[in-house]
Amino acid sequence: MNRPADLKVLAFVSMMCVVATIGGAQSSGDVKGKESRFTVAPYTEVVLGSTEYTLLASGVKSRLEFPLNMLVLGLSSTYALRSGESEEWRFHLSAGTAVSGPWGVLKDHDWYLVEDAPPIKFSYTESDAEMFFFEVEAAVEKRLLSARDADLFGSLGYAFQYISQDALGYSGWQYVLVSSGDADNPPTFELLTDSYNGIALEYTIAYHRLAAGGVLRWRPYRSFELELSLLPQLMYVSDRDDHVLRNKLSTAAGFGGGLAGCVSLSYRWQGNPEYQSYVSLNGGLLYLRAVTEQSQEWYGDDPGTSGNDTGQKYTGLTHVIQTLQGSFGVSAGVWYR
Repeated sequence: MNRPADLKVLAFVSMMCVVATIGGAQSSGDVKGKESRFTVAPYTEVVLGSTEYTLLASGVKSRLEFPLNMLVLGLSSTYALRSGESEEWRFHLSAGTAVSGPWGVLKDHDWYLVEDAPPIKFSYTESDAEMFFFEVEAAVEKRLLSARDADLFGSLGYAFQYISQDALGYSGWQYVLVSSGDADNPPTFELLTDSYNGIALEYTIAYHRLAAGGVLRWRPYRSFELELSLLPQLMYVSDRDDHVLRNKLSTAAGFGGGLAGCVSLSYRWQGNPEYQSYVSLNGGLLYLRAVTEQSQEWYGDDPGTSGNDTGQKYTGLTHVIQTLQGSFGVSAGVWYR
């Protein structure tokens, strides 16, 4: 896959904006008598998961599974305002991109749907995948409650995630109808295996998410902090599936929702009061789902069918998009005053 140069530039510029934003915060000093702190930290994380889309048409069900097992590198930053011994506000910005992956194969399943009978699987293929992945997140937090060594913050944030994948060839099988049968004889099928080298499919998906929820920070000791967050999600998603082998373009967009959760354990070295180094271990889980409508249009003739399909179009097809992404990572940085 030729990764678009503008996407690479966008990923780089967004990461540099993290540094620029916090650099501006550093120069501002205290804000209206409140003490400010900031940090910039590189992070790396392993992401394990997949994106699935399920398509329901007349008598047929299809499901594509796109692997999202990858290594992500990025930059995160936080600017905090304190009043006395308590933190009042936090502002976050982060950006990351995949540097390895996806590990795993892209899977394509097809079933016949027969009334009063379970789905009948008639086709399955696997493909190697090549991917571009980019994400950026921004959030603001306000302290709501404090109790001993714990603080509860309300959080409001926005996140954007862009994924582009190419299916590099395929190998698999399908049942082909040989005879439709008659009143005395059932239809007959032949099992065929097939493979192909080259780009079979080009897929892109973009998630825009608004998140609102709570963040709990607990400091049982001066050097340790445990953070737990739970953030319900409102999502707008759009995807584009160019089935290159069939000269068919499918598009869909719509609203959905989900949930994001994260746990983080940080250790901070108590040294110079002007700066404190720290390291964090982080784990997260993200689930999103949307039920949309897909449109399909043939921009050329489908070699797998009889007749000329060019210009043929279908709309209003039920299209279910869902993703589950788990992550585990580490980050390290310095808090400056």
